[in-house]
Amino acid sequence: GVFKITKQSNKAWSLTRPVDDAVSLLTRGGRLSCKFRLSGALTNNQFGLGIYLYTDVALPDVVAMTGTGNPFLMSFFTQTTDGKLNLMHHKKAGNTKLGEFGNYSNDWQTLELVFTAGSATVTPKLNGVAGPAFQVIKDSLT
Repeated sequence: GVFKITKQSNKAWSLTRPVDDAVSLLTRGGRLSCKFRLSGALTNNQFGLGIYLYTDVALPDVVAMTGTGNPFLMSFFTQTTDGKLNLMHHKKAGNTKLGEFGNYSNDWQTLELVFTAGSATVTPKLNGVAGPAFQVIKDSLT
């Protein structure tokens, strides 16, 4: 079956899951993958899916992360821009576009984030296509 989340107007919503050892994504590597789809007509600058994970645990010396604040292992969201569905890196100093899923549609999309062991490097895969690797950062997002 499909787990469907329908947002009520003017209401915030979230789905949370506790994580015991978030730092192991950086030290051992790993991957997060999910399938999702958006419904309805295209609206420019529409927020679709957000994935956030931070820790207040000290990072081991082997993992170098820039910025100040908490280590944000994930601070990503999808957003529509100019008819496209984009993956964005949420940062207090300004968001960065990481890649495109392609033209907006109500079709299923696949997001995979591949964490390289011993680093803060992540490679996004959007619908199976690997994008350029980037660094996750420390940030003071709230």
